[in-house]
Amino acid sequence: MEKSIRIIYFGTPEFAAVPLKNLLKNGYNVVAVVTIPDKPQGRGQTLKSSEVAAVAEQYNIPTLKPKSLKSPKFLKSLQDLNPEVGVVVAFRKLPKVVWEMPTKGTFNLHASLLPQFRGAAPIHWAIIHGEPQTGVTSFFLNDEIDAGKIIMQESIDIMPDDTTGSMYHKLMHLGSDVIVQTIAAIAHDGVAAQDQPTDMPLKMAPKIFKTDALIDFRKSLPEIDQFIRGMNPIPGAYFEIEKEGKKVPLRINSAAIQFRDSHSISNQLIVEDKQLGVSHKEGVIWLKNIQAPGKRQLPADQFLNGWQDIENWHLVPKNKES
Repeated sequence: MEKSIRIIYFGTPEFAAVPLKNLLKNGYNVVAVVTIPDKPQGRGQTLKSSEVAAVAEQYNIPTLKPKSLKSPKFLKSLQDLNPEVGVVVAFRKLPKVVWEMPTKGTFNLHASLLPQFRGAAPIHWAIIHGEPQTGVTSFFLNDEIDAGKIIMQESIDIMPDDTTGSMYHKLMHLGSDVIVQTIAAIAHDGVAAQDQPTDMPLKMAPKIFKTDALIDFRKSLPEIDQFIRGMNPIPGAYFEIEKEGKKVPLRINSAAIQFRDSHSISNQLIVEDKQLGVSHKEGVIWLKNIQAPGKRQLPADQFLNGWQDIENWHLVPKNKES
């Protein structure tokens, strides 16, 4: 029976914790969880467990938190558990000695339709690229990152107002179902894994850093909108304004684009009807939620109450040297 198959579960954040909870609520035999060591957080630097560890504790599942995935003690602990299937969700790269250990293989759940958007930030990049769909893929691990044989895929539409945050939650729940289906197929020896296609141009999904979130207003209006949504909520798209040598970064969490004949110079701050926008050759980008350094996020009209001279500030082009 598939629910008795011995599962080792590797994961760290909420994206991995929700599928783990789904497995445990449905009676699957997770014999141990592997996650990161506890980390100090907050002013008191209190040690805090990962979201996956918290779920494991709730269900009294043994939890391993190795500093090194190659340590003899950790490898012996895994071996003693006699794992049949390894499940990896939002975790670091496993060494071969670990992913080869489960007798029926180790699979990863990736938040894209592989082979597209291999890498650390697949949801961000799918939205930034304006993809109409994304999805999740379960695939067997091999020596290459996100390149193993595909077991299952499920797709989902990206709606015009979707952000990385909203798609994260949609894919997290979609992935929970795909993990259950993948385990069932493996348990019944019903997997016909397929090599990933190699006959198409690939879009990659490298890790995104805060500096990558700077908006390029030279892009088209749809591309700017996609970029802002793709960077929401983390790290948050931003641009810089300048006056008399002083630069201030402003974070933007949402915006609306308006196509219209432009009678102003591109890349200028404009205020109309208590709304803040940036002029563009195709129209205007209206900035809906704005956050100044050290301040809370505000709607445009409230933000303008504290920046009544905003039109005297200048937009700093992305390509301008700092």
